[in-house]
Amino acid sequence: MYLNQFCFKTHQLFGSSFHKKVEVIFMYKKIFKFRLVLLVLVCIIIGGILIGCQADSTGPADQTEDAIVEDEEFPARPIRVIVHTPAGGGADTNMRYLQPYLEKELGVPIMIDNRPGAASMMGPKLVSESDGDGYTIGMGGSPHNEVGLLTMEGMFEPDDICMLAGLTRDAAVIQVRDDAPWDTLEEFIEDAKNRPGEITASVGTATGDNYLGFRLIEEAAGIDLNIVSFGGGSPARLALAGGHVDVNHASLFSSQHIADSRKVLAVHWEENNWKEIIGDVPTVAEVLPGIGKENCGTIDFILAPAELKEKYPARYQFLAEAFERAINNPEFQNELGELGRDKHWNYMNHEEMTNYFYDNIESYRGFLHYFQEEVEEREN
Repeated sequence: MYLNQFCFKTHQLFGSSFHKKVEVIFMYKKIFKFRLVLLVLVCIIIGGILIGCQADSTGPADQTEDAIVEDEEFPARPIRVIVHTPAGGGADTNMRYLQPYLEKELGVPIMIDNRPGAASMMGPKLVSESDGDGYTIGMGGSPHNEVGLLTMEGMFEPDDICMLAGLTRDAAVIQVRDDAPWDTLEEFIEDAKNRPGEITASVGTATGDNYLGFRLIEEAAGIDLNIVSFGGGSPARLALAGGHVDVNHASLFSSQHIADSRKVLAVHWEENNWKEIIGDVPTVAEVLPGIGKENCGTIDFILAPAELKEKYPARYQFLAEAFERAINNPEFQNELGELGRDKHWNYMNHEEMTNYFYDNIESYRGFLHYFQEEVEEREN
């Protein structure tokens, strides 16, 4: 209406020519406004479609992040394995046996990082505190890690770690130097009764089955030994070989490096299944019936930060399966047979090792009083 009135006035004042020009100008303005509104509406519609497509394809932000993590190539760089024993220790030796076969399965190098200390708890503690992206895993030892969790403060909680595999099962032996005056466990016990506190005995840690084994023998036989912890199985065995201690309680297969300079008095297991290696020696239970624990030994296992299983489940599964394939590799099994270690390796998958670990924590609560004196002395 206003446009018509305006055009009528201009027609009266300026004539028909100017009137037509004004009408054209207003017509183009209306067309421009219409196109501008239409363009804005189109942009809004297209933006909404794009946002909707993105939401459908990616989901919530946290799922998007996880999807990106799992889609990354893994492993893309070397993997660090923290070992809880010194170089040359039993666990270290076992990992180095497995290393080339594991590297073949992973497709990247393995970097072994020896971190002994704190009664074999330092290595697992470092693993529990590391990033859970799969590039840092470690070795642990049972039962000293379970006992350490029960007796030591400031370490970590069982739920801070997750299990990838169980590797070995190593029965314990009581061994002395080959020039020692005792040829049997009975002779050793008889001499120890006459010399309380004089016979020195070495163990790797004061939170493991070797220490517990000596304490149980003391109790069952009525003897008193001077038990010394060397902070690792290898130093404890070398102390025996070097004549610095009189007797050693240690893992059977881990002791093979001193086999030429020692003699075994007994095996701390329910049955001697290794006569071809240690001879026809008795079990500790046969010499001391009623001893509180027939089986003493060590299990090596592979652990990782709990975050690996929670945040990177695909990587966790990949690593667990890589260990299984490496251990069951026929070439590796043949090598173990040639080394006489085929009875040493006892693979457990991640679920079996997890159950064993938690069951062991509960079972060792009944033996804590044997460790308490050593723990209190270390704290003081």
